[in-house]
Amino acid sequence: MTRLNSTINTFLCSFVLFSFSISAQTQDSLAVFNGVAFGMHNNDDQAQEASATVSSNQRVSELVDSLLTAIINDYANKKRISVSPELKQSFLVTFGESSSLPVQKQQALAEKFVKQWLVEKSLYGEFGGTVVYRPTNPQMPIEAYLKLLKQYEAQGDLVFTDEDFSQAFWSLFSPPYQLALEAEAVDYSSPWWAKS
Repeated sequence: MTRLNSTINTFLCSFVLFSFSISAQTQDSLAVFNGVAFGMHNNDDQAQEASATVSSNQRVSELVDSLLTAIINDYANKKRISVSPELKQSFLVTFGESSSLPVQKQQALAEKFVKQWLVEKSLYGEFGGTVVYRPTNPQMPIEAYLKLLKQYEAQGDLVFTDEDFSQAFWSLFSPPYQLALEAEAVDYSSPWWAKS
């Protein structure tokens, strides 16, 4: 769990390879998903802007993570995907014993990562496509995510109000893909944490 604790907000950080800073002119909402705004408030103090690049990158990463979490939860609800106690326990057995996190946080992390894996298994089954390796996710169905996100956008459920953020966001899911797995290496028969 210690390893996961350091990466909880880096679901996408490991492949956010762009430098993105938020200017004083940034809109209050950068993206709207199903009527919920995801964004940052305007920075009216120009003096803070010069020292804010690193924190802005972190905030953008957190924004992407929050937006993706909302999409994963929405997809799970629509597909009636739920986390079984057995899968959650298998995750906790693998990562929980080395954790210094409180039990409640361990449970929340287990819930998040198990749900993410179940959604990604379903996404891959529904859309197929390229799967990539990420340090925090050995089998991320990136092309399936792209297809789902484009569906949400086409339905008007995902709207970007900031063009720079929109371009940066879509670049995370668009080819060319790095660390793509061979099709025969993709295996969703059991969770990645349960494999030896």
